[in-house]
Amino acid sequence: MPANNSTGDCLSSKLSFKERRTFSERSKDVESVRSAHPNKIPVIIERYGNEKSLPSMDKCKFLIPDNLNMSDVVKIISDDYILNASQETFGAGCCY
Repeated sequence: MPANNSTGDCLSSKLSFKERRTFSERSKDVESVRSAHPNKIPVIIERYGNEKSLPSMDKCKFLIPDNLNMSDVVKIISDDYILNASQETFGAGCCY
């Protein structure tokens, strides 16, 4: 997904992705990614800004196969970042 900054733009700012990119920019990004990868859904997953106990994520942009459900995505993210049961992700942010 194209971004104004380098690939690490998810990590380099205290602002959320939604605050860093306008709706128009995000819409264009999604159109571009969906045309290149029609069977994948671009998703932004960020750690809540005031969260201190969860590990930092090395990226926030993910391409999720359209046949995965939310519980599969949570499992993959949890496994990748080795979260314990008390740290599981429960919420899903708005995708627009």
